Amino acid sequence: MGSIVKTMAGSAITRVEVPARDRAASERPPVPGGLVARMRGVPKGALKAVLGAELGERAWRHSRGEARFPESEIADAHVVAGLIRHLSHQAAAEMARLGKHAKFVRLTIWHENGRSVSARGRLAGLTQDGGQILEAAMSLFAALDGTSSHVRSVDLDLTAVGNAILAPTATAAWLTTSPQVVSA
Repeated sequence: MGSIVKTMAGSAITRVEVPARDRAASERPPVPGGLVARMRGVPKGALKAVLGAELGERAWRHSRGEARFPESEIADAHVVAGLIRHLSHQAAAEMARLGKHAKFVRLTIWHENGRSVSARGRLAGLTQDGGQILEAAMSLFAALDGTSSHVRSVDLDLTAVGNAILAPTATAAWLTTSPQVVSA
């Protein structure tokens, strides 16, 4: 951060003529703070895959100081919500791959100062559906009011049960046998 300030101050003091091709880059608005600023080196495709096409594109432009005119700064809460959406769908895909169903969801928000806040909730039913997991995770995020500033990372954990528990099992043979008459 200090080197950016020094570079900007140095060019303003010396009044060096900036070539036309570099003038557009120097006239860009400053890169915003928060999560978007830390995404500067992340490829556009990765941001679009994780945050969605529209938000990923905007975050990519904003992180490089190339925001378009009517666009406002991207709030950290929107980035965190995009991360939660991505994690929910990834978790659902992993549940399906493993043949398990989610029962509980835990959302943990880690802050830059090393502290974390966490909330856990029960899903409406056993599920592999990303939408249901997302809905539960977003309600947990809403319950963790004001936790989107200074976020370092987001964790989404599921408590799962296997398909063997969900599948009906055959009744044990000794329970279905007919009673026999025993004579004395």
